[in-house]
Amino acid sequence: MARLPEVPRYRQRVVFAPLNLTHPSWEDDPAFDIRNHVTRVALPQPGNDGQLSELCGRLFTPLMDRSKPLWDLTVVDGLEGGRSALVIRVHHSIVDGISGVGLVNVMFDPKPGAVRVEPKPYTAPPLADPRQVLLDGLASIWTDGAARLIGAQISLLRLVQAFSGDSSDSSREGLLAIMPELLRPTDKLPFNGPCSGVRGYCWTQFPFEEARAIRSAFGGTINDVVLTVVAGAVSRYVTAPREPVKDRFVRLMVPVNLRSGESGDNLGNQISMLPLSLPLDVANPAERLRVVSARSSAMKSAHVADLIHMLCTWFGWTPPIMQESLAALPFLPQPVLLLNMVCTNIPGPMVPLYANGRKLLTYYPHVPCGSDVGLSVAISSYNNKLYYGVTYDGQAAPDGEVFRDFLIESYEELRTAAAAEAAPEPEPATAPQAAEPVQAAAAASEESQPSRSPRKRQRTRKAAASAGT
Repeated sequence: MARLPEVPRYRQRVVFAPLNLTHPSWEDDPAFDIRNHVTRVALPQPGNDGQLSELCGRLFTPLMDRSKPLWDLTVVDGLEGGRSALVIRVHHSIVDGISGVGLVNVMFDPKPGAVRVEPKPYTAPPLADPRQVLLDGLASIWTDGAARLIGAQISLLRLVQAFSGDSSDSSREGLLAIMPELLRPTDKLPFNGPCSGVRGYCWTQFPFEEARAIRSAFGGTINDVVLTVVAGAVSRYVTAPREPVKDRFVRLMVPVNLRSGESGDNLGNQISMLPLSLPLDVANPAERLRVVSARSSAMKSAHVADLIHMLCTWFGWTPPIMQESLAALPFLPQPVLLLNMVCTNIPGPMVPLYANGRKLLTYYPHVPCGSDVGLSVAISSYNNKLYYGVTYDGQAAPDGEVFRDFLIESYEELRTAAAAEAAPEPEPATAPQAAEPVQAAAAASEESQPSRSPRKRQRTRKAAASAGT
């Protein structure tokens, strides 16, 4: 409560103009009460991660109340080992992945000692008269239009610079190469179907240093490693019900941060999207990573995210009353699927954080699913770990936890391939008696790798899902 002044938007609610003639505005909520946003529950014995996963699914299912500021926090007590969990929901209109990390930095401290923040008195001003809201909204049409025009011009300028600068040839070639793929309809995968809105949530985690080792072995970026793991899991998920993967792709909608490095504004929503199609029929994990890296680089060099941002900025000029009319139409199945899955990777703090002296142990991100997208994956780094959060729909993808297990298998396969790539070539034996010790050393090394033992790997899977503060 004492830190809310650092994020004023979290005391504001959406106010709609009369007759919906103008865009909604943010106004301080005169009835703001922290008790409407923070609740506390306790898990029954034994308080395991499976119970927490089920609770998260229930919390992520209902829509948020539009009459209040669009966020809430549930404190979960009773986890095994004396742990607690914080389940935070924030509407996408006021937060994206980067600003979500910024919010975490506001809520938590970098030092273990308890930090006392003195609360400041707060009295919300009364809501403006509806007639004044209408007048302000009509006036804001011009300012909002100017802001959108400037944003579109900035995106257009980026595109012009990209296609007329020193790298213009590669940008043009990249755009021409991927244009047929962007225009091609997306093939439906087993988790693409009408969603019920009932959500499930599960998670896993991997050491960040191992992701760096994979990148060093095969090249690319950490994001390429993350996406390769997801592509491998999708391939397994598709083949599990005996569906073919030959010549099939998964199209991921990957959010792209548009903030400039100098702005320092880490709150709010400032992203574009990158539609990235990855092949599902690449069996070799090392080759899969190379393909992911090449396709990701091509999309970036073609500045597709800037193009999408420019189009969305122009589309934002659509009158609110028209948007409302379109939203009121009965839901129809999508004739053409635009994407298979949302997959976001957000760099988080790489040092431990604390709340009132208690260490934040794990940090699992969440991105919703819906429409015909029954599975979504969010990835975030924190304190030298990579955390994967899987959200799935109870109708379109009721076996979402199986997909989580496929993420683990895909990661272990890639890690094993990277270890083999990085291993030095064995020196030829100079005498026959050297063969036996070499074989024994190899066996010992194999036994020391818990991920290569099916039994131990199963235990690793169960231990991987850990959340709490």
